[in-house]
Amino acid sequence: MKFQSKLPGCLFILLSCLPLLATAHDPGVSKVTLEVYNGTVLADLQLPATDVEQALGVSLRPEGQQLVDKEYLQKARNPLLDYVRRNVAVRQADGIPCALEYEEPQPEDNGVWISLRWSCDAPEGGLLYHNTLFLEINPQALQVGLLLRGDDLSQVLLNQDAPVLKLTEPPPPRIVLIRQDGAYFHRLRPYRLPPRHPAVGHPLLADGEDRHRLHRGALVYPLLCRVGMDSYSGRCH
Repeated sequence: MKFQSKLPGCLFILLSCLPLLATAHDPGVSKVTLEVYNGTVLADLQLPATDVEQALGVSLRPEGQQLVDKEYLQKARNPLLDYVRRNVAVRQADGIPCALEYEEPQPEDNGVWISLRWSCDAPEGGLLYHNTLFLEINPQALQVGLLLRGDDLSQVLLNQDAPVLKLTEPPPPRIVLIRQDGAYFHRLRPYRLPPRHPAVGHPLLADGEDRHRLHRGALVYPLLCRVGMDSYSGRCH
């Protein structure tokens, strides 16, 4: 397997035993395991052969046979991969899709197994997983599975009403509370403090307070002043 997964093998067994998968004989139920490592997302998709055949109008096995045939699958490779690319994606918070790589589809009993890897240039703002597989053949189509983020393991359930899953979220902004002449107002990083005025002292800090002691050169941005702020000096008044 080119995209080495860190999920233990027992988790794949657990995935196959999820209660929701009792409906796996119904059209439109796919399975996924997702792993997130910084800007890389690994996924293993398990697609029922019946759903693939119905969605794409292809045949994955000889008539009357239950198991997927490798030669039949090879003939359906291109339309299958195009279909997966259209319906499964990882995007950054700005909407830019992450670069996708994939292994060759493999037969898996009466289904198809595809391993995917997305590489994201700017994961800091958060990553989103999108899935719309088989909704065109069944509006009630489901995708179920597992998501591994560090040591945290959670269950995945996606459908027409909830086709997007947050894989990661941006860190919360750092809020700094500063006292100014008895009034408290917030600062949100980043914005560099202006230089200290030789006559009135630093406009954003209370008299006698040293900005280097408080912030060590930290970046702050004025958000709110309880009693107003002079536009020239930045002083609360």
